[in-house]
Amino acid sequence: MHIKVNQKHLQIGFLLKGLPIMFVLMSLLGCDILFWDDETLIPLDTRIHFKVLESFDNNAHDSYETITTPEIFIDMLSEKSYPSTSYYFAVNHRVVGRRILIGVDGIKIPGAGNCMVGPIGKRIKIGRIHGAYELTIRGRDFENEYAVNISDSLITIEGTETPDTKPSITSIFRYPKNSFAYLCGTTLQDSSLCEDFIDTLKSVINVTEFKFLDIAESPYPPAGNGNHYNAEPKFFYYKSEEDFEKIEDVMRTFKRDHFPDNNGVSLRIINWMNKRVRSWLL
Repeated sequence: MHIKVNQKHLQIGFLLKGLPIMFVLMSLLGCDILFWDDETLIPLDTRIHFKVLESFDNNAHDSYETITTPEIFIDMLSEKSYPSTSYYFAVNHRVVGRRILIGVDGIKIPGAGNCMVGPIGKRIKIGRIHGAYELTIRGRDFENEYAVNISDSLITIEGTETPDTKPSITSIFRYPKNSFAYLCGTTLQDSSLCEDFIDTLKSVINVTEFKFLDIAESPYPPAGNGNHYNAEPKFFYYKSEEDFEKIEDVMRTFKRDHFPDNNGVSLRIINWMNKRVRSWLL
C-alpha cells in the first residue's frame, strides 16, 4: 500500500514531534513506501556520529561488488531516529591541502522513501589520501574540528566530541595488502566444518593466519548472525592474486563433498580488494 503525505502536514508533524503518529499510520495502513510532494530540506536537529574508514563504493550492498583497492570514506549517522531511513544528510565536502571540509546543510527528505523508522546517514567518498589532516564539520550553528591521521596501517581520529558531532570510532585498521577475512556459519552439529575448510584450503594454497591487535577496530565485517553457530572471523595473508583465485574451486569442491544435505552452512571470504567468495553462490 502506498501513502501520499502532504508536505505541510509532514513539517507540522516535525514541529509537534509527531513521530509516534507516523508509527501508528505505518502499522495501521501496512505502509511499504511513503510519497511526499517534493524533495525538501529541513534543519539539522540531531547530533552526527561519524567515522573515517577504508571501504569501497556501495559496499553496503553485499551483491554489489566493486573490486578495487580501497579508498577513504567518512560515514555519518544520526543520533536520533526519523520516520524514514530514506532521509539523508545534505552535505558538501572538499579536500584543500591538508584540510577535509564538510558542510552539513540540513536533512534531505526525498520525494519518496521507505517506511522504516530509524537513524539516517550519509557516506562521503574522500579518495586515496595519506598522512595527517584537519577535519572540519560545519553546520549552520556549529563548527567542530578533529585531527585525522592516515598511516599505512591505521586511521585515527583525535578530538573532543561535542553536542553536534561525535566520532563513533577513533581507531580503525586499514586493509592489509594480500589479506582476506574468513567468516563461517553452520548448524550446531556441523561447526567442525569451519576448521575443516581452512585445513583443506591450506593444503592447496599458502596462507598465514594473523590477528588484528586490540588497539583498533578491524576493517573487515564482523561475524554473521544468520546461523545457529557463527565462528569468530579469521584473517589470513596469501601470496598472490593467482593463489586467491584458487579459493573458489576449493570451496566449491568442499561444499560438494562435505556440506550436509539440509545445508545450513555458509562460508564467506572477502579480501582486501573486495573480492568475495560465497558458498551459497557456488
